[in-house]
Amino acid sequence: MKGAQICTDLKIAHFDVLSVILGGMLLGLSFPPVGWTLSAWVSFVPLFRICMRFSARNTFLLGWVFHVSLVAVAFYWPLLHLQLDTALISFVAMIALTMLLSVPFALAAAGATARAVTIPAAGAAAGAIKCLNRTRRIRSLFLAGLLVFALDLILQVGPVPMPWLSLGNSQAMSGLVESLAPYIGSVGIGVLVLFVNMLIVTGIEFSDVSLSARTAVGAALPTMIMLTALLPREQPEFGDSSFKVGILQPGFPAQDWAQIQDLSRVDTLLALSDFVLMDADNRPELVIWPETALPYSRDRGVVEAIRQKLSSWAVDNQVAILSGAITESSRFADKKRINPAIYFRNTVRLFDTEGNVTDHGKNILVPFAEYVPFSLTFPGLASLSIPAGGVAGYLPEETPSVFRTNKSSFGVMICFESVFPGYARSLARAESQFLVVITQDGWWKSDIPGIQHFYFSRFRAAETGLSVVQVSVDGISGVIRPGGSIQVMTGNEARRQLIVEVPGAKSGTFYMRFGDLMLILGLGVWIAALLGSCLASRSCMQRPDAVRLHK
Repeated sequence: MKGAQICTDLKIAHFDVLSVILGGMLLGLSFPPVGWTLSAWVSFVPLFRICMRFSARNTFLLGWVFHVSLVAVAFYWPLLHLQLDTALISFVAMIALTMLLSVPFALAAAGATARAVTIPAAGAAAGAIKCLNRTRRIRSLFLAGLLVFALDLILQVGPVPMPWLSLGNSQAMSGLVESLAPYIGSVGIGVLVLFVNMLIVTGIEFSDVSLSARTAVGAALPTMIMLTALLPREQPEFGDSSFKVGILQPGFPAQDWAQIQDLSRVDTLLALSDFVLMDADNRPELVIWPETALPYSRDRGVVEAIRQKLSSWAVDNQVAILSGAITESSRFADKKRINPAIYFRNTVRLFDTEGNVTDHGKNILVPFAEYVPFSLTFPGLASLSIPAGGVAGYLPEETPSVFRTNKSSFGVMICFESVFPGYARSLARAESQFLVVITQDGWWKSDIPGIQHFYFSRFRAAETGLSVVQVSVDGISGVIRPGGSIQVMTGNEARRQLIVEVPGAKSGTFYMRFGDLMLILGLGVWIAALLGSCLASRSCMQRPDAVRLHK
């Protein structure tokens, strides 16, 4: 009699370790600044194959090796923070995050496989075990993909949102941003990358299926690429008007920018703004200063003097100023149990040409760097906050940052907010004519975060059909046109002033209008396939020859 194995839990071999290291590195190389975007489409193949064979423990270990390799290639820069305590906290957070990203594969292995079992069987009985083995492996594959996607969504919405590592961002330097993001967004593109990896695994693993089925799976990847190339790009309908905007990249070192009580920076930024206005024939309607540009003081008189100075400049020159600032928050001020250290807002402030001053605070804060998760419920956690830009803790706002002037309306994202597709979409649906990102990406001894941040903003332009103007202190500033093509990009330069023509758009994209509708439909098919594999496994167990196995 022949022995038929229901599942095999192998010992980890050198080849398995090398394969997942290579897969993780390939995924890392697909992210900016390298941008080998096609490597992401095969990077998960080793890990998917492993979760169909190994125990949950071994799959978790190999998954952790995979994600450590990814971080080592593309996301090591948090360890290069200028502040040692922040670098150490980042190291702990990265270890925890790589372990979390490995959990879906371990759960798939635990939920769809069993320990090595060999049952003497022959003929029809062996066929029943073979059927059961195949359906369990298929179920493991689909379950792993579904759980990876679920974790990707958790990174988007919380409870501790961190979508920087979202799989869709691996295609930030790809032409797919312009062709597919207007329909399915960055999350949908990530799902497509994941699904193609699963199709490749299916073609490799299930050689016992019919030749026609294997041919269909093998042809799936080139077919999808061809269809993507042929898919018409949804170009937003441009409005009749465009907007002249002045970009100020002051080039302050991060340590100097963190001196939030330095009042002299206002005069420096005004002098740079005066320089922008020297060309009378190319005069901007709006000058944008980067994140936390305005100094902070507890002296109300000083705060009011700065407000009057900037407001007068805007009125006299008939040019509005949009600037980042640190302001005090009035939220929860009546609750003594809230730690006073978090009475601040990361704010964007508009001084318009009629003397009005409007504030909006940041909605989505960087975990630990700007606030400690759950610190509003458990105030003692606020003591773990580390200074970010001179302040140890902010409070979030609850309304989108949309500003309106006589000539335009625009939504503003402060730094980290621009990585969230849903937030940019909410700004676009609030009748913004273009989007603005103000940021400070100079806290690391690396150019990588600035490059990644700028290229991730391509998705927001493509998803919403609106131009994106990004202004950094000393990172990368520029303009991305509706659809995702880069109009101008400064590079990591010390100081730069630009006047740019920002095209407006008067019609949104499919994604802006309907959000993740296409993604929801695709997930329905995915879940149906998973349920189908479960039913197929049950059918195998109910075969008469399978029943005889257990007598």
